[in-house]
Amino acid sequence: MAKNINIDISFLHLDIILPIGISFYTFQTLSYVCDVYWRRMKPVQHLQDFALFVCYFPPLVAGPIERASHLVPKILAKRTVNFDQIAHGGYLILFLLGLVKKITIADGLAGTVASIYNSTGSVGWLDIVVSTIAFTLQIYGDFSGYSDIASGVSLWFGIELLRNFNQPYFSVNPSEFWRRWHISLSSWLRDYLYIPLGGNRGTEISTLRNLMLTMVLGGLWHGAAWNFILWGGYQGSLLVIHRLFTGGKTKEFAGKLWARLPRMLFFLIFVCYGCYYSAPTH
Repeated sequence: MAKNINIDISFLHLDIILPIGISFYTFQTLSYVCDVYWRRMKPVQHLQDFALFVCYFPPLVAGPIERASHLVPKILAKRTVNFDQIAHGGYLILFLLGLVKKITIADGLAGTVASIYNSTGSVGWLDIVVSTIAFTLQIYGDFSGYSDIASGVSLWFGIELLRNFNQPYFSVNPSEFWRRWHISLSSWLRDYLYIPLGGNRGTEISTLRNLMLTMVLGGLWHGAAWNFILWGGYQGSLLVIHRLFTGGKTKEFAGKLWARLPRMLFFLIFVCYGCYYSAPTH
């Protein structure tokens, strides 16, 4: 638009080089400040220990987001690395889980997704549905795969990271989904944003507002683009609607798989639609 009316807006572009993983170690640093301020932990005594906590490299690119109260004691403790940790981290988690998810699933589906979402020609509805399902699997393989790799590498140093994914696509409602998906992020948003905003301690309207605001800011954390804000608003809307229908008192549906399956498939439709919102071209 600016080009059409002959206006040069290049001066608005900021040529800033940001460090890799800045959002993750920003969250980790914020957790340290909050945990010390809220007296959940004592401040570290040496700068190098704090620097190691902030710059501990395995989870920096894609998580999990470590809490200061969880990771700092492990850094300060005397660690021993044994063969079981090396074998479990290197063979079971790193190679069998992480690399398979990341390379086979995520990278394997990337071409299919890009061919539809980046298409300049006419695309049928069936193509969009298939590519959206593939994109949903790609996102899981990418994030969960990296988290497994990071956990495996960290075990080589004798440090166990937080679990980040727990079969999220088997969820039957949005509340359960966010207890299973990117657990370190959702719990961080709950403890350091949702609860300080007031959580569910106020009126029902304020609780719904806090839910929506938390998820919109969580979407913005993923990237400074409208598609991520829309995705955050969409996820917030699901949580708000679910709370309105249940009053926030429902428990996780823990029936057998065959009993859960219809609800899982129904809710998976909403998960896939949310992934369609977060696609780079939307």
